[in-house]
Amino acid sequence: MSNSTPTLKLYGSPTGGNVQRTLFVLYERNIPFTWHYLDFYKKEHKTPAHFARHPFGRVPVLEDGNTGFQLFESRAINRYLCTKYPDDSETSLYPTDLEKRAIVEQWMSVEQSDLDPHGMGIVFERVLKKAMKREPNEDQVAKLQKVVEQTLDVYEKTLASDGRKFLAGDALTLADVHHAPAFAFLEMAGMGHLFQSRKHVAEWWGRIKERPAWRKAWGQMKAKM
Repeated sequence: MSNSTPTLKLYGSPTGGNVQRTLFVLYERNIPFTWHYLDFYKKEHKTPAHFARHPFGRVPVLEDGNTGFQLFESRAINRYLCTKYPDDSETSLYPTDLEKRAIVEQWMSVEQSDLDPHGMGIVFERVLKKAMKREPNEDQVAKLQKVVEQTLDVYEKTLASDGRKFLAGDALTLADVHHAPAFAFLEMAGMGHLFQSRKHVAEWWGRIKERPAWRKAWGQMKAKM
């Protein structure tokens, strides 16, 4: 992508996992954009102006300044970005080949249905409750951890089966990108051993988190903490 004047505007805060998911794609694909920072402590995501952008009062929201088009939900935004700004190389984040894209969609579905809700549930108990000066419910953490471990066992078997570097093959795709926020926050929650105890999962996560685009996105989050 060229470094032309940005027409895309991203509403949100880099501290949110969903915003992190979209930042990863923007930086990985070098898509120019401008920030419209929303201060959660001031509840700027719950103002009438933002409810007009996102009916649930959440982030991120992407706006195209040329057309006025607006889109919410990070996974939808990422599909949109990869389709609007295509990369037809063998390393495309969102392949155009039907079968390759279907495999990417398959693992994105697993991330959204299995890994993210249970993993971020642990993060809520261990990280967010601490920030709110509340005690975590460790019984709930144990229940959530069991599901996360079952999911990671499937990942370990899949990654080990043919030596693939990423979930959908040997190239990074949205299937991998979409996992990054939950994995990073789980490490913050003291759950890094769940990855490190699984050789192929640990190597896969290592490849993802060393991407310059992810380091840039996660660095912005840490700067705001």
